[in-house]
Amino acid sequence: MPGLATPSPRRPRRRARARPLSICLSLLGAALLVGPRARAEDLRQASATEVLAAAHQGQDPQRRAEALDELARRGDARGVAAVHSALSDPQVSIRHAAVRLVGALGKRGRPALRGLLKACSDPAEEVRASAVWALAALDDDRPEWGRLLIGLLQRDPSARVRIEAARCLGRFPSLVEESLPLLAAAIEAAPPEVGEAASLGLRRLGTKARAIEPRLRLLLGARELPLPRRLLVLRALGGLQEYGVGALFAARESRELTDAAEVELRTSILGRSLLKLESVSTPVASMNLIDQVTVYDLEVLRTLVTPLAYLLRQGQHPIVRTGAANLLASLGSEAGPALASYGEALQDSAAQASALEGISKLSSADQVRGLPWIQAALDQASDSFGLSLLRYLGETPSLGRPGLEVIGEALQWGTPEVRRAAARALGQLGARAAPRGPLLSECLRLDRSQVVRLEAAKALLRLGEDPLRAALPDLRSFAESLHGPGPESLEKLLQELRGK
Repeated sequence: MPGLATPSPRRPRRRARARPLSICLSLLGAALLVGPRARAEDLRQASATEVLAAAHQGQDPQRRAEALDELARRGDARGVAAVHSALSDPQVSIRHAAVRLVGALGKRGRPALRGLLKACSDPAEEVRASAVWALAALDDDRPEWGRLLIGLLQRDPSARVRIEAARCLGRFPSLVEESLPLLAAAIEAAPPEVGEAASLGLRRLGTKARAIEPRLRLLLGARELPLPRRLLVLRALGGLQEYGVGALFAARESRELTDAAEVELRTSILGRSLLKLESVSTPVASMNLIDQVTVYDLEVLRTLVTPLAYLLRQGQHPIVRTGAANLLASLGSEAGPALASYGEALQDSAAQASALEGISKLSSADQVRGLPWIQAALDQASDSFGLSLLRYLGETPSLGRPGLEVIGEALQWGTPEVRRAAARALGQLGARAAPRGPLLSECLRLDRSQVVRLEAAKALLRLGEDPLRAALPDLRSFAESLHGPGPESLEKLLQELRGK
């Protein structure tokens, strides 16, 4: 119509052409994606003979690799025959599939060992990494294989290969002395993925890696070490089973490590027992749990000083505290780090005797450091335990002058029984107690107990000639108070004392 705009002509042909083209492209893409999957499914339906034939054929590299993977899936050991030529193939995918096949066969893949060892130096990192895994899967702890893995861990440029080497070293316990320092160093400073694999390698070694416990304990206490690294240390300690329990128990003092440490503690019988000992409050349960710890040998107990010291201080039941003290005492001088716990236990009527026994077995230096606790215990102890404390002091000449000072305090301020025991202790020390001669003389003059004065007189006879000569006036005065005036009274007293 006049005056109306003419509509633009339609172009249906172009749209008709675009739709079939997009459909074709989609179908082509789907075919490319489904093709390998379809071929793999085809191999799954094929007979063993057909799969073996495909594994030997080199015309279609992709199908050959898929055939090798199918043999690995089936665990068909006849596929080893195809491995040698496959490991020499120029295609990385085929070499990689051949290595995976050997690893999947495990011990049955040993006929391909020569080619597998060669594959550990393959130019392709994925082939080398899988070759390391396959070598460990042969399940044969040969030192030469382990050393090959150690070399790869130290020098291979690929992190992927180093990760696999660190993880698989846990399958070679014969080289534990060589691999432990490297695995610990990897946990501390290697790239995170390598450190994580090293932690797993140590965990796989289990109790055979127990020699690394002191170093792991130090790493765990290194505040400058990032938290993720310390968590890897916890995992490695968990693999040590009973040999890692002591360090794990101590790690709970760090708030950020508490939960992870308790998870690892619960993976071992000993760890679970120690956790229960914290809260157990019945006699039978306490005794049973202490018995469970007692069965471990000294090598394990040496690692438990920290948890045992904690239980000595914090155990709810007296049996727990006494049992912890006895176990620590069995370690002798190695229980030195528990000195403060021993000292606190001297105030605990249930555990004080065992704690004193433990102190008496410590090194001389530790025993001297423990004297303030001995002094505090003497100030508050019952007469019976006070006598035990003074007996220990009298039988330990290595305490030297500090020990004499503690005995001297007891001689001046203790009860009559304690003062008598203090005098006896000085006599036991003999000439070593010569500096306390004046104090014994003072006791002869001023003490109100005849029994204490007699013990002081007896002790003076054992200090040596010089202290005895200096004390003669006081001895004579004491003798005259017993036997009357005259020179013969001192002689009579001395004869009586020497006869006792």
